[in-house]
Amino acid sequence: MRNGSTLEPAYDQYKASGSVHDFVEQSYEWMLRYTRRKLNKDQEVCHEFLSHFLEKIPKILVRFERESREQFTGYLAWCMRYDFLNFIRQRRKQEPPVCEYPVEWLAQPAESQESTGLEHAIQQLKSLQRIPVKLQWGWNLDIKDFRWLVSNCGAHRTSRLQECFQKKIEKEQIRRQHLQNQMATYFFRMRRGLNGRNYGNLRKRKMEAEHRAPRTVLSLREMGEFLQLSKAALHRHIARARLELRHLLESQALGSTVSRVATYSAGILAQEDRAVLYQFNRVDQRQFLLLEKPKKLEPLEISLYTPQRLCYKLGLSAAIALPLHLWSAGFYELRAGKDLRLRFRIVI
Repeated sequence: MRNGSTLEPAYDQYKASGSVHDFVEQSYEWMLRYTRRKLNKDQEVCHEFLSHFLEKIPKILVRFERESREQFTGYLAWCMRYDFLNFIRQRRKQEPPVCEYPVEWLAQPAESQESTGLEHAIQQLKSLQRIPVKLQWGWNLDIKDFRWLVSNCGAHRTSRLQECFQKKIEKEQIRRQHLQNQMATYFFRMRRGLNGRNYGNLRKRKMEAEHRAPRTVLSLREMGEFLQLSKAALHRHIARARLELRHLLESQALGSTVSRVATYSAGILAQEDRAVLYQFNRVDQRQFLLLEKPKKLEPLEISLYTPQRLCYKLGLSAAIALPLHLWSAGFYELRAGKDLRLRFRIVI
């Protein structure tokens, strides 16, 4: 049976003996091969799914006999495909934060990645002014922002804030893409000469509505729930931030490019009393992954994996910068503790 292509002999033996254990032992390798070939290439995911699926084998055997189907192999394959979809949906709900990080600017000139005057001006603001502005208008948070959030709001609430912020940004991107598709449809119909509706005026009204009521990523109410501030207080902080930004941008000290350090992505991986802050930086032609343990939280054990092997383990007690420009291209997974994972990809 180990080399067989069907499970009919194993099922016939189960009907004769009634032993579910013997059936699982004879059919496990077939189910593992089927999972790897048809459902997922990741061995860890396959084994995790099978450990979940094997608990349902007794019910599947009883249900197959009750429904009086002909081919058990096809029925079991159908059950595996159906259950795998539910398994993946549930797994994604519990999936830790994932960061796809392409290092595609290795061959680009350093000047193209420098910070603009506006980005530099935002960094000069106080935390209570800078963070609400970024959350409202969808600018990326950096590790300095996450330090302040963890110290004032706690690691768990900061993690929930990051998750909500990312979902809102993705939703806004989908909305904007939908609007662009609508505009493309209108122009297509205009070029075809269809009458009965003035698509030019419709487009104009949509664009005017966008300018009259600009959409924010997080509302004052949503920010207040995470930051534990009233809407009035947040409104005052944002108003002060706008005035300060105007003064900074009008000053002669800020040019169009002012910094050779670029920040691409930052975030937090948190679980109860343990957390780690991460940030992807670029300095000239060098790229770094900065890892930092928030103050007053327990130190973490950091493990770096490739799909084939474990690269190294270390204890993270303060901060460390991993030189990404020295690594080979490929997929990597950083594990902090047991359940916190950061996955990224290096493309050279």
